[in-house]
Amino acid sequence: MPSSTGEAFAILEAVLYAESHNLNKVAIFSDSRSCLQAILSNPFRSKKKHNTILKIREALFRCSKKDIHIVLLWIPSHCGIAAGNETADSCAKGAIFCGSCQQPNISAHDLSALAYSHLLKSWTIDWQSSKEKTGRHYANIQYSIPSSPWFFKYKFLNKKVTSIICRLRIGHACTPVHLAKIKIKDSSLCECGMDEGSTDHIFFNCSLINDSLFDHLSPDFPRPCNLNSLLSLPSSPIVTILGKFISVNKLKL
Repeated sequence: MPSSTGEAFAILEAVLYAESHNLNKVAIFSDSRSCLQAILSNPFRSKKKHNTILKIREALFRCSKKDIHIVLLWIPSHCGIAAGNETADSCAKGAIFCGSCQQPNISAHDLSALAYSHLLKSWTIDWQSSKEKTGRHYANIQYSIPSSPWFFKYKFLNKKVTSIICRLRIGHACTPVHLAKIKIKDSSLCECGMDEGSTDHIFFNCSLINDSLFDHLSPDFPRPCNLNSLLSLPSSPIVTILGKFISVNKLKL
């Protein structure tokens, strides 16, 4: 059982206890902020509907109708509240061996999270083994499997710029070097005639580009660097800098 489900089930049991014993005023303390936020949020606006959270809200509604006043309070975990939180943690651990055998039904929410965890673990194993044989360029940029695509955090980038950065990351940008490799162009030489048209040349040294990407990087950014090292930092401001550089210079890659 996920820890969040266990926290939710404990809160549900506490609310049901207050309801069954017709207690007047009750304060329930929990160190699970995410669980309390889920109870507070509108379940009909959430994509993930947790069955136990809905039961808690139903029980709280019934209690309010019976004039049973229940307050849910968040307290930080392991913060030295010896008479409260630490004691509750100790009792919870003891319940593993001598507590009730009652268990909540496993919800679809928990099953989907379990499936995701197993799939991610299996995918990670395949990723680590396959990158030794194929896809080394991308593996050197994307070291591990992300929880979501990098561009989810950069919705302000237009589609053209996002597509170019994606092609740069997987090594299929329309540079002279790549186009010559797949036999679309006869020569890998850049249009400036000074060097091969690699991504590093285009972004850092090409005389046809008004400025160098180095001019857009912070002075304290580690140097020397290449484009691949920058592309391996999708969660940093580098992506915004790359997007601006591509747009300003109207690169078509």
